[in-house]
Amino acid sequence: MKSLSQKFVLTLAVLALLFAPMASQANTMYATPSTVSLTMNVSETLSVSCTPASVSFTYNPSGAGSATASGPISCVTTWSIGPSRAAITSDSWVGSASAALTNGVTNIPASQVFASLNGASAVPCTGNDGAMTGETPNGQCSNWFETSSTTPALTLTGNRTDTVLLSLNNLGSTLQPGSYSGVFSYSAYVQ
Repeated sequence: MKSLSQKFVLTLAVLALLFAPMASQANTMYATPSTVSLTMNVSETLSVSCTPASVSFTYNPSGAGSATASGPISCVTTWSIGPSRAAITSDSWVGSASAALTNGVTNIPASQVFASLNGASAVPCTGNDGAMTGETPNGQCSNWFETSSTTPALTLTGNRTDTVLLSLNNLGSTLQPGSYSGVFSYSAYVQ
């Protein structure tokens, strides 16, 4: 009988150990969860950076008179735009259609300033797209255009590097001496 009572006590001890965690959980009380909303706003960005900060021209009076820039201008356009955007466009232009460069007396018009974008044939800065805010209506040099239909990655973060090489043509062989200055601008916009 002793062995039967020992087995009974042992069985009760095992059952107590098995059901003890359930009994302690039966006494646990839980609160209603409190929720916290999580939000994050990421703004669209679009920037352009061109180097170098200045270029100079070397005048060659032979023939019709021309001048070559001291080097190309490298412009990096960087963007992070949303899916509602359909296109990215760049524009470049000179400060004035009638005086792209001037020494205060003699003006070199935009029609004598030529721009080659990414090695393409140089074109005169005589465009008048006028799409950019603050852009001179005339004097546009060159631009590129990407749409979501031709560039599926358009809605993603990206960048593009363009090289612009400027030159001056048809200056004449007797250009008035002096220090000529002007401004070349390059920008981008999204639609």
